[in-house]
Amino acid sequence: MKKIILSFYCIIFIFSFIELGHGGSKAVAAMSYNGHWRSYHHVGKYDLDEINLYMKSSGNKVLVEITSDYFLPESRDGIGQMQGSSIEEEVFFNSRGLAVFKYKDEHNNGQMTIQVQNDGAKITWNGEEKSEHSFPKGTFKLYKEIAPGSNEMKKIGTFLSNFTELHFKRLNSGNLNNSDLIYFGVLHNFENNYASTVSNSGGGKLFISKSSVEQSIYKYFNIKFKNHKTVQGFKFNGKGYVFEGASGAPIDYVKALNVYDMGSNKLVIYGELYNPDNPAAGTYGSVDAVIKKVTEGNKTRYVLDALSVKN
Repeated sequence: MKKIILSFYCIIFIFSFIELGHGGSKAVAAMSYNGHWRSYHHVGKYDLDEINLYMKSSGNKVLVEITSDYFLPESRDGIGQMQGSSIEEEVFFNSRGLAVFKYKDEHNNGQMTIQVQNDGAKITWNGEEKSEHSFPKGTFKLYKEIAPGSNEMKKIGTFLSNFTELHFKRLNSGNLNNSDLIYFGVLHNFENNYASTVSNSGGGKLFISKSSVEQSIYKYFNIKFKNHKTVQGFKFNGKGYVFEGASGAPIDYVKALNVYDMGSNKLVIYGELYNPDNPAAGTYGSVDAVIKKVTEGNKTRYVLDALSVKN
């Protein structure tokens, strides 16, 4: 495991000088650094590339730990290679949340920059790649972990399960196609709102109105959908979709494990899958998602921005 441990003293006071009669000063605030920031990416089918930043302040002393993990498996069974290094250093942050320092050891020789921001933290390493254990060169944006509470974690898991139960593997709001949206709009209602939205069309076929499809697409994607058409398995007749309702494939639900705040009401979610018919069997696979909170009137809901699922 690539690992950077930085232990440092940080004293940041922002003073505001206010004229009080004969003069005086007032200490406004001292910046505090606490928490966990993370950047995580799958590389290929089974690999992972992950950077973590942990910071804990105690008085004027702040312990910072940065880890950079790259795992390259030789098989799906998890046998492979993890590379790593460690660094310890005492540094100082300035009043803008910036720390810059040079570091050199047998694996690393360069400069590290840590910039703490309102919407996360930015890590930049510019140095020589002296070995396979060197910290990766580049700039990485990390997001801070938050604790929404057990009830909200369940809500997030339920929200994402609406997509995994239909066996979506990858979705991105930036390039959604009409077929995926129609598929979701029809089958989401078939699985969850059958009694109120699905009727018998005759000849063993089922029918769902286009308005029901539109409502589900808007609720979960925040898209006002009107591009109705016939797609494979769903025939559009002008009023709605005629389809066969055969089902029986195993269902995957999501257990949300970690939530990171991206700012602008966006959250990064990391989780795992489980079988709702046999939850005692434990979890499997992985789920990476970006969701967004939207508010209309006095109601707030989540909508999907991106999803990646690996079984």
